[in-house]
Amino acid sequence: EEDVIDLVDEYNFKDKCVIASLTYDVIENVKRINPEYKTVYILGFIIGDINAFTSADAFSIETSSINKRLVNELHNSGKDVYAWTVNSKQDINEMIDMHVDNIVTDNIDLSKEVIRERRNSNIVNKFIVMLED
Repeated sequence: EEDVIDLVDEYNFKDKCVIASLTYDVIENVKRINPEYKTVYILGFIIGDINAFTSADAFSIETSSINKRLVNELHNSGKDVYAWTVNSKQDINEMIDMHVDNIVTDNIDLSKEVIRERRNSNIVNKFIVMLED
C-alpha cells in the first residue's frame, strides 16, 4: 500500500484516482497511511452490514447484487456505488436508472452510446414538456 501511495504521490495523481481492492485490509491500510485517498472495496456479493466497512469510500459491486434499496442505503451513508461488469444496453440503462455512480464495463463504446441516447432523449422530453406548459 505504501509503494502505491508513494507512486501516486510522485506523479501527483491522488485527485484523479481511487485505490481499489478485493481485500478490506488493504483499504484499511490505505486509510491509515493517508485518509485523503479515495478507496473502493470490490465485492462480488453482499452479506451482512455493508456500512460496517467504514474505511471504504465506495463499493464496487457485481450488478446482480445491486438494487435500488442498496444504492439508496449507500448514498445515504455518503458512499459511492460502482457497478461491474455492465456490458449490455439493458444493464447499463438499469444501473443508470438506479443512480449508481460509476459503471465498470468491457464495452466503452456501447456505454457511451447509451449515455448519449439518454441525454438526447432527456433533452427532447424536456423540450416537449416546455412546449406543453
